[in-house]
Amino acid sequence: MSTRSLLALLERLQARAGARYVIGQDRDRDRKRRQELFSLKLYPGLTDAQIAERAAFDKFYEEEDRDRRRQSELHYKNLWSRIGGGPAVTDAERNEYAE
Repeated sequence: MSTRSLLALLERLQARAGARYVIGQDRDRDRKRRQELFSLKLYPGLTDAQIAERAAFDKFYEEEDRDRRRQSELHYKNLWSRIGGGPAVTDAERNEYAE
């Protein structure tokens, strides 16, 4: 079997087992699928089922996304305060960024 036919078979099997799959069981698979849905949203669009799946992934990863955005915000605030003369990072923010 070719790689393409194996992937098609896997997609069909996952589609049949979709209702039994729980988001969070396999985080690597979830991240890949979430990225795939994001890419599909940009080009041909999503079906209603894919929109619902994307919403479920977004809800599941909401806290992780919020933490990642905050880390990025603190990183760039720190960088900007050093090289661009922006507002200095407070001690509380520095401790939060270190965690």
